[in-house]
Amino acid sequence: MSGILKDLYEGNINPYAEMKIALDEYALELREMTKTEENFIKKLDENMQNEFYKILERWISLYPLELREAYIKGYKLGVKTMAEVYK
Repeated sequence: MSGILKDLYEGNINPYAEMKIALDEYALELREMTKTEENFIKKLDENMQNEFYKILERWISLYPLELREAYIKGYKLGVKTMAEVYK
């Protein structure tokens, strides 16, 4: 079995772990967004806070679906690119 296919199958390939630069940028943006959210939440009464959190939970539940589709499309594009190289 090819080395890369074996590593992929065994879970040894983890592009997410190699995203150090993007993760640093993400961490900075996350801190800023957290501050913004905290300031916004302080302006809401308890009922509005609960409603806001329910809305956030629904948005967050969609994110993995979006990531999955982006991964699939990116993978397919990579395969098509490799196929074109051998034409």
